[in-house]
Amino acid sequence: MRYLLFLLLWGTCLAQGGLSDEDVLRLVNAGREPAAQLQAVQIRSVRTTAFPGIILVGYLTGTRGCLLGTVIVDGKPLIVAKAAGEVLRARGWEKADADQRCDLARTWVEKVMLAFGETVVAERPADWPKQSRGVHFAAPDLRATSNGGVQLVTWIQEESGPDQGNSYRKNFYIFGPNGDMLRARVMERFQTEGPP
Repeated sequence: MRYLLFLLLWGTCLAQGGLSDEDVLRLVNAGREPAAQLQAVQIRSVRTTAFPGIILVGYLTGTRGCLLGTVIVDGKPLIVAKAAGEVLRARGWEKADADQRCDLARTWVEKVMLAFGETVVAERPADWPKQSRGVHFAAPDLRATSNGGVQLVTWIQEESGPDQGNSYRKNFYIFGPNGDMLRARVMERFQTEGPP
C-alpha cells in the first residue's frame, strides 16, 4: 500500500513538473556511461509558466551561460525537437489555425529555446552600428508554411559578460505540420564592441 501511495504521489509531482533537482539530474544521466555522467554544477533546470509541467535542462557552456539540451515532459527526458511536438500538440497545435500555430511556435522559441538568458530582438538595438560589416538587422519574420508548419527567422541577443559587447545571432526555426521542431539553425552572428 505504501508503494502504491508513493507511486501516486510521485506521478502527481511529475505531472506538475515537481521533480527535485536531484530527480532531474538522475533523469538526465539515465543511460549514460559512468564517465559521461553529469554533475549538478554542470546543468541548470528551469520551469516556464508558458508551458506548465515541463522542465528545461540547460548545459553550462563556460562563460556564455547555458545551452538548452533536454526537455523533461511527463517525467521523460526528450530532445528539444521531439519535446516541441509533444508539448505543442498537447496545446492544440493540430486543431489550431495558422495564426494560432504561429503564436505557439513563437512562444516555444521565446520561453523554451531562449529560457537561459537570451531574448528575441524585435527592434534594431541602439548599439547596432549603421555600418555593420554586411550584417543587416531585420525584425522577426514569423509565418505559416503551406504544409501547416511555421517558420521563424529572428535575431537573438545572447547572454554577454560584463566586459564584452553585446552578442547577437540570427536563427532560423522550422516547425513541421505536427509541431515537431524540424530545424534550429544559426544563420549568422554579430558582436558589438565592448566598453573601452
